[in-house]
Amino acid sequence: MQQLVFQDFEAFAQSVQDAELRCMLPRLQQRYWMIQQLTAGGIHLQYSSEGSGNIAEGSTRSDGCVIFCQRSGSSGRANGVQLAPGSLVFMGPRAEFHLTFDNAHDWFSVFVPRELLSPMLPDDCGSQDQLRGLKTYQPDSIALHRLQETVDKLNLAAVQQPELLKTPEMTALVQSELLKAFMAALPRQSQLFHERTGRPVMSRQGVVRRVRELLENHQDLCLTSEDMVTATDVSERTLRTVFQEYFGMPPLAYLRLRRLHQARSMLQTAPIDQTTVSTVAASIGFWDFGRFADSYRKVFGESPSQTLRRRSAG
Repeated sequence: MQQLVFQDFEAFAQSVQDAELRCMLPRLQQRYWMIQQLTAGGIHLQYSSEGSGNIAEGSTRSDGCVIFCQRSGSSGRANGVQLAPGSLVFMGPRAEFHLTFDNAHDWFSVFVPRELLSPMLPDDCGSQDQLRGLKTYQPDSIALHRLQETVDKLNLAAVQQPELLKTPEMTALVQSELLKAFMAALPRQSQLFHERTGRPVMSRQGVVRRVRELLENHQDLCLTSEDMVTATDVSERTLRTVFQEYFGMPPLAYLRLRRLHQARSMLQTAPIDQTTVSTVAASIGFWDFGRFADSYRKVFGESPSQTLRRRSAG
């Protein structure tokens, strides 16, 4: 078991495994992030506590499946679906995901590779072809309890007994326990859909995907609502609804947050002798430097000049 504790959000985000992802801090609440990681054979367990909210966007690995569980904190959202107490998120190979949490929360994820998953699929879990994409669902209460209890038990044992996985026998035992709990918690045939009424889920996911493509093609991020409406071919009202469901904020607030994170990245990585706060702010469309500094401080808990000075001091 590897346990890592961070006071830096970016360092924490880089430590998360089993997905290609981009993380954004909506606003700083507590400068604390912890993640514990355990590998047993091909199965990988992550257990995390975050002192602030998080917007995590990306896609899972191509060689396996993930079950994600929020353990505490106010309800988050997975691809626009509210996570009810006791719900799980299943993500198949290369599943696109948008996980949004407004406040501090705890979570765990279990990754299982294809070669372990395929031979054990029961009839009522569907075929491996059906276990793709992202699905939120309510598992059987016994299966949910078994999964949570197994994860908690292994986390505690690995912290108290660091030698837990130092023998092939123990590694095989831990892998077997995790695999059984994972299989029991898989979505059944009747749960292989998103729990949503109204507009089809894929159209909403398509809206978010098109906006992301638009942003990737306009690195300066100086876009407007009209640009996004044109790119997605939906009404401004629909665009706002989708962003509120996925990210808990309207489109322009989401764009502003991305720009703030881009500014932070530039302040942390640009050549020191060629970098000033004003040039960084202006380069991504912030011309009111006072408002920029205020927004930056609310998200990251420090001024942009403090970020730059800390880097210079380091």
